[in-house]
Amino acid sequence: MTDPAAWPAIIAAAGLGYIIGSIPVGHLLWGWLGRAELRRLPGYMVGVPALLQHAGPRQAALVSLADVLKGMAAVLAASALPFVPPWWAAAAVPGVVAGHLFPLLARWLIPDPLPRSRGAFTTLGALLGLSLGAGLSWWVPVISVAVWLVTVLTPYLLGRGHGYTALGNVAAAVTAPVAAWFLGHRGPFISPLVITAILLVWRHKANLARMVEGQELGAAESRPLPVSQDEVTCAFLVHRMSQDDWWQMRLFAWLKPWAEAGRIPWRWLEGLALRLRPMHFDEIRGIVTADGRRVRVIILGIPLSAQQILDHPDLAVRRAVAAARLAEEMGARAFGLGAYWSVVGDKGQRVQEAVSIPVTNGGAYTAATVQTGLQEALALMESRGQNPEECTAAVVGAGGVVGFGMARNLAGNVRRLIMVGRNAERLERMAGRLAKRHPETIIETTTDLDALREADIIFSATSQPDSVIFPRHVAPNAIIFDLGRPADVDASVAEEVPGVQVIPGGVVKPPGEMHNRLDLHFGDGLIPACLAETIILAVTGRYEHRSLGERTSTASIAFFAEESRRLGFRVIDGSTDSPTPPTGEPALA
Repeated sequence: MTDPAAWPAIIAAAGLGYIIGSIPVGHLLWGWLGRAELRRLPGYMVGVPALLQHAGPRQAALVSLADVLKGMAAVLAASALPFVPPWWAAAAVPGVVAGHLFPLLARWLIPDPLPRSRGAFTTLGALLGLSLGAGLSWWVPVISVAVWLVTVLTPYLLGRGHGYTALGNVAAAVTAPVAAWFLGHRGPFISPLVITAILLVWRHKANLARMVEGQELGAAESRPLPVSQDEVTCAFLVHRMSQDDWWQMRLFAWLKPWAEAGRIPWRWLEGLALRLRPMHFDEIRGIVTADGRRVRVIILGIPLSAQQILDHPDLAVRRAVAAARLAEEMGARAFGLGAYWSVVGDKGQRVQEAVSIPVTNGGAYTAATVQTGLQEALALMESRGQNPEECTAAVVGAGGVVGFGMARNLAGNVRRLIMVGRNAERLERMAGRLAKRHPETIIETTTDLDALREADIIFSATSQPDSVIFPRHVAPNAIIFDLGRPADVDASVAEEVPGVQVIPGGVVKPPGEMHNRLDLHFGDGLIPACLAETIILAVTGRYEHRSLGERTSTASIAFFAEESRRLGFRVIDGSTDSPTPPTGEPALA
């Protein structure tokens, strides 16, 4: 047990260490050198690889040396306090590292976001300070550095690629208290070193997760940034579409047998999802536009379900903002909100307000693909010998932007139109507008999904987290065009309703030969229209056409219809799986 009389000295040493650690010496030195701010450097965190790549060895050495000296200064200053015995100066080690990693004082003094440092050199400096001023064996920092070198360089020497800097940092930090123990140090040295190791492991938790997922970059590998004018990088945020998506992540795949056996309750995994921050799940490579530009798509994700996003809107906004900031840190030119993320934060507006990188919910290009889907579904009816002008069509989610666009395009092309939604008053207003333009079409509104059984053809575009259309709602031989993500149509519809055909909407084949590990649930080599919109924005730089909020402009829809065709994107024909170019006519106002 620690002597209670020692606590004032421990608190003073740790507090002084934290204050010194909070001084952003690397940030200040970078500005003094006339360089861009550290926070603008690419990479997951500011570290030696990013500094070497974007500043050169001399500047990287200066910034790293400054962090080492800061760590040493904190420990030596604490040991110089008249009421702090040298051995209690060890409390300054976790203090200075905590101040360096979480500089609350510096963030208050400097309004701009500070870089997220890894803390390895500050920790090394603190260990050297302990050896110089508090009696710690010099072998402790020497052994820690040796472990770092072995961890990072061994894979390279064995011809197995690059070692991980982050893994070296963690291994060296964990080694320090172990080495101190075996070298005979006890008491006041071990606990501070253990706390420091915990801080370093916590700081690198995202890096460790990326190692498991196979997405972490090696020590000498380039950051995921555009390397030339012929390559662009964008990022896309996804969520869990089903329970099986947990096992797509290698980080959690080992839990599958336990979960399926009931040893790990699903509610535990659901609770874990609420606490996870955005992670780098995958990358899409191989997309090459018709004008020769290569595209790299960074797939970010959190294993939240659509229902959890709906139930925790404030948390969802915070997570989406964190993902957008991570995308910006990784060098993405545009950031897309996929599936149910597209409705978060006023459909992306609150996310955009928090970051400088352009954000899109993908609505414009999705709307452009609607016209293709409408034409496809009506053509399918004709191939069956049915006259579309004599049929009954229904639109689920007709009160929404995309749903009303479907209803507007159907009115005048079918005999009867049923508009289904949740807000009866809103539906009546919209139906009245359509009735004035198309008096020859019978237009009805309802909030009852059972009305779908009267429809020959059904279009669905809701923002519901779960399926809304089930076998009891669908008549035999009906054609369903499902634009919902997650899908509005339950899988049992295709299995149980005779002759029914479900056509997924908003599915696009990008140019080139894309390859990725993660199953995006759209088919091999296929992506959702909202992701295609993100790519087109990154390639063209026409960010004024990004989709945010409720309304999607006719000009933006037409822009994506035209640019997608020019760049080589093709909408997938659900009935034949052949790519079909979208029409240039806008589907929505």
